[in-house]
Amino acid sequence: MLRAILFDFNGVLVDDEPLHQALFGRVLREEGLSFSEEEYFAQHLGLDDRRCFSAALEEAGRPVDQAQVMRLVARKASYYQERIRN
Repeated sequence: MLRAILFDFNGVLVDDEPLHQALFGRVLREEGLSFSEEEYFAQHLGLDDRRCFSAALEEAGRPVDQAQVMRLVARKASYYQERIRN
């Protein structure tokens, strides 16, 4: 029987929003796009990874190909795992 569910909004238990911002920026820079901290917090905060990458590509005038978006999401997830392991 399920007795409890733990749900965390960023900043309540773990404040990893700056890490997410940095990793979005890293992945997008690898794709030749700029993505500042200010842009992230003003326009993308609260979006899940797929929507954030899709919006960033669209804003840059790039086509939003879902296969590419999923590769970007996977790359960010890999970087996130690497970072929290250390």
